[in-house]
Amino acid sequence: MPATFRPGKRPSKYRGKEAPVQKQVIDYLKLRRLHPMRINAGMLPDATGRPVRMAPTGTSDVILVMPPRGRFFAVEVKAPGLVKNLTDAQRTFLESVRNSGGIGIVVDDVKTVERVVDALFADPMVTPDLYGAFA
Repeated sequence: MPATFRPGKRPSKYRGKEAPVQKQVIDYLKLRRLHPMRINAGMLPDATGRPVRMAPTGTSDVILVMPPRGRFFAVEVKAPGLVKNLTDAQRTFLESVRNSGGIGIVVDDVKTVERVVDALFADPMVTPDLYGAFA
């Protein structure tokens, strides 16, 4: 008999608060004629009820490739005010992206993404810090 699938639950005070920010980020990236992909890293049951992981744990919420040089860009979206609340797996994923020459940031508002994208269009090789700031 297959194991019963029981999705994890986030604390109720955080549930759903990052979704509006995620939508704003994706809408902004599309407005800039980029091609963001929303990644679900959770689990869903297959036809037999067994849990299937949709993406590796820690994978960022939004990923894309930045023109003109094709740099990988990962955006971890957090609810407003929770930008410092990265899990170890999320931090490891973003560090891996950054160590490989990509851009990996965590945001709690669309303004940070706007600032980073504007800077990347001005200079494709600039790299923001983890929180989208530039030295």
